[in-house]
Amino acid sequence: MNIRGNIPVEFFLNIRGNISVDFNESPLLSLDFKEDIVIDVLDLSFFNLVETDETLSFWDLIKDARDFAKILKENKMTVILNIKGKETLILGEKAKPSISQILSKSKDIEIKNIIQTAKMSKEVLD
Repeated sequence: MNIRGNIPVEFFLNIRGNISVDFNESPLLSLDFKEDIVIDVLDLSFFNLVETDETLSFWDLIKDARDFAKILKENKMTVILNIKGKETLILGEKAKPSISQILSKSKDIEIKNIIQTAKMSKEVLD
């Protein structure tokens, strides 16, 4: 996963609605485009479908998330990542990091649920 460079985020600014993704007739992922973009991973097997570089480390994920969150903030956007309905990460403009800033080294990432975040990063890296 590489999000460095210019991402045309203006594309998202005027989208409203939601998208539900099923896999094998089971809910997998939901995306809601409202004031913020809310991504809810309903089934962690979603991460098995994501291809990643085998040399990718936890710190690489953090760096990419930091870069993406900075782009979001610059464009006055927020992405909220939920795992099974539980708010897990907030990236971008509305992030209010506290202790999570020590880990992410970013003012644009708020870790709301450290346990879910750890599980998610383990699923992505496995």
